[in-house]
Amino acid sequence: MADIFKQLYSINIVNYIGVEDFSDRLNFLYTATLLTICCTITIGRGYVMHPISCYLPNTFGSYHEEKDMKGQLDFVNNYCWSEGTYAVDVREFHLEGTSDSGGLELYADRKINFYQWVPFVLALQGLCFYLPRVIWHAVSFGRAGTDVGHIVKVARDASRADDKKHDRLLNHACRMVEQMLDRQANKARPDDQSQLEGIRRACNRCLAIVMPTRFVGSGLIFTYLLIKLTYIGNAIGQLALMQNFLQLNSTRYSLLGIKLLDDIIWGKDWHNTIVFPRIGCCAVYLRSAARGNWQFSQCSLPVNMIYEKIYVFLWFWFIFVALATIFSTISWIWRLCNAAMSSRFVRKYLKLADNYEELKKSGQVKGFVRNFLRRDGAFLMKMIALNCGDLICAEVIQTLWLRYKKAKGFIALDEAQQENLENAVLKLSCKNLPLSTDNKTRRRFFHRQQSLPVNSLFRHEEGDPKA
Repeated sequence: MADIFKQLYSINIVNYIGVEDFSDRLNFLYTATLLTICCTITIGRGYVMHPISCYLPNTFGSYHEEKDMKGQLDFVNNYCWSEGTYAVDVREFHLEGTSDSGGLELYADRKINFYQWVPFVLALQGLCFYLPRVIWHAVSFGRAGTDVGHIVKVARDASRADDKKHDRLLNHACRMVEQMLDRQANKARPDDQSQLEGIRRACNRCLAIVMPTRFVGSGLIFTYLLIKLTYIGNAIGQLALMQNFLQLNSTRYSLLGIKLLDDIIWGKDWHNTIVFPRIGCCAVYLRSAARGNWQFSQCSLPVNMIYEKIYVFLWFWFIFVALATIFSTISWIWRLCNAAMSSRFVRKYLKLADNYEELKKSGQVKGFVRNFLRRDGAFLMKMIALNCGDLICAEVIQTLWLRYKKAKGFIALDEAQQENLENAVLKLSCKNLPLSTDNKTRRRFFHRQQSLPVNSLFRHEEGDPKA
């Protein structure tokens, strides 16, 4: 148990940064952590404390000391906990002494044996919520050819760094983005420039909406959408698993959480619903040297009081997670299908960087988005904006934009150098910051504009920058 708490303590929930949006973190971070906490609680209640307490109306054999009677009760408690109890009113539960099975087959459909497995099922559920993230990190590296999560982390560190370190981290992040985009472009760039190749390109642009293609650079975002669908399927599957695991397969509890909450509000306790019963019946076969008898035992199950509250909460929580993930998936699909949205997104941040003259040349911006960033680059910029903030995203896009213009010859080399010497840093205007930006961020950003030393925007350093 100490190891479990140690792992929980090591999870950086507040400051986690990665190539995920809020709904992704809701699945693999918050839900997995919540299930781990529930698992820890149920382990302590079910396997450390006393989850069940049984009463024997008649003792088997003759005992002269209290410790002998206690030993028999301990045996009955452990037996009923491991074998399960029956959700039957004690006044209706009868044993047949003449039958080898004791007549228990009459109550087979009322047997409850899920509570022993609750901690393990909760742990399995937490693993299922975390597994898509592991797949995403493994597959995204192969799709992008680089660690895209590291790019986002470097951008976040740059947004928090001061002066010189900020500039080094910014250039490092932009260099990694360029390497990723160049690698994808080299794979997609054809040697054949014939009319047939032009037709193939047009077909690839049309197919890019429904399938990943190298030509439009959409492999990374398509993989991300598949992971999104995995999260949705997992959340819906968890609801079905919960329904079957709790042995509530009747139509009355098709909406488990709502019905249980309604029962609690209207005072319909377990005596009427037989769901999470507090009292169960148990039959124990005890044998002496001469003969054996079936013994009736009435058991108290206080652990079900905790399980009831946990599963009502988890049912509503899984519904919320599934809806949030579905909404997020629809929004990402809309961004993928609507190419104009990517252009508007880039224009927004170029405008934030005071590129008013360049924005009048729509062909250059369209070429920058369509041929340089492409779908995966725009996806990565959106992730930087979501996880690191608008300021650093604008700086990254502005740096890539200047490098793109320089590579295409839209600005001359001496002009670019002169622009670096005059500006020192990217010309981000505080007037164009989003209204949600607080005053502290505005003052820090304005101070960065005024105080940073002059350095080259286009310098390329070997290796990773050192803090």
